[in-house]
Amino acid sequence: MNTKWKIGEYAGIGVFVHWSFLIIPALIGFSKLADGGLLAAFWAVLSVLAVFGCVVLHEFGHALTARQFGVGTRDITLYPIGGVATLESMPRRPLHEFLIAVAGPAVNVVIAAALAAGFFLLGSSPGLPSLNLGMHAFLNNLMWTNVVLVVFNMLPAFPMDGGRVLRATLAAVMSYRQATQIAVGVGQAMAVLLAVTGVFFLNNWTLVLIAGFVVLAGRAEARNVQLHDRQAGGWRPGMGTGQRCVGDVMLTQFNVLPAAATLREVSQYYASGQTEFPVIDGNRLVGMMSRADAESAGAQYGDSLLVSNVMERNFPIVAAADSLQHAGQIVQHTRCLGVPVVSVGRLVGVLLVSSLPVAPAGNGPVIDAVSWR
Repeated sequence: MNTKWKIGEYAGIGVFVHWSFLIIPALIGFSKLADGGLLAAFWAVLSVLAVFGCVVLHEFGHALTARQFGVGTRDITLYPIGGVATLESMPRRPLHEFLIAVAGPAVNVVIAAALAAGFFLLGSSPGLPSLNLGMHAFLNNLMWTNVVLVVFNMLPAFPMDGGRVLRATLAAVMSYRQATQIAVGVGQAMAVLLAVTGVFFLNNWTLVLIAGFVVLAGRAEARNVQLHDRQAGGWRPGMGTGQRCVGDVMLTQFNVLPAAATLREVSQYYASGQTEFPVIDGNRLVGMMSRADAESAGAQYGDSLLVSNVMERNFPIVAAADSLQHAGQIVQHTRCLGVPVVSVGRLVGVLLVSSLPVAPAGNGPVIDAVSWR
């Protein structure tokens, strides 16, 4: 069952909406409809969508800055508590993490400044946030919301942006493990403060949810850094486990198959010796097909069958920078014998499952992907 839906793509990065996100505009719309009528509901829902549009731009600030440092983004997903850009790996240097972290709030600064400038150019001026209806109030409230997004995201609540800025700053003068422990500790304290503020002062349960995210995500990343530190000895982001990574063992010479082609048309590629094929529809990666599955389906149904009817649609994706241990955890539940490899949003190889070492018993998953809020 799909829990999120793709609503767009830019620069090769897909934007998704989690099903729970739809609760927010629905609740606000029905509430305003009951209190103020159809017009009030319209402006309320439009405001919610505009705010989350700014959140998407915020996440693209992270993603496109990360790309400048060789770190790709798997996707951006909207949830009720905000947006998450999932990077393929950790930034390699503290300075890179710092710049990626501040890039998101910087986008909101630009939006707020542009809206304020627009008011002055039109001979008007922004005011305080209000409950009035109309375009002026809508743009004015959107400007102030972006200001709030800047301030809120820069709180040192790791792994939010401000927390990552704190860790990057500390990592310049101490080990990454120590910097992470301090940033997580400060983040946990901030989470308590957010929860208390939400319950007792603002009656805002969204702050409680965000506090829960800060606690869980912060602890998970701290465990991840500690595990890598034990395995590699002085691990820093981007170094993997000190062992070989996916890019070292993946196939770099490979063919891709169009989803609309027939099995007869693609059989010419079998002579290359390739057994696992990425399948594309236009520029989109839509599946994986093995030669064995194609030959079996062709023998049963005929070679006029389309690739799209044979390919595996549920397939994992690994990053070229992933450690082999991490890749093994990703692919352990797939029936695919080969999975696509991406780097900076591009398909760069095919990883054969047979190339992966057997994970030692008792080892849990190592999470190299990073969620940025």
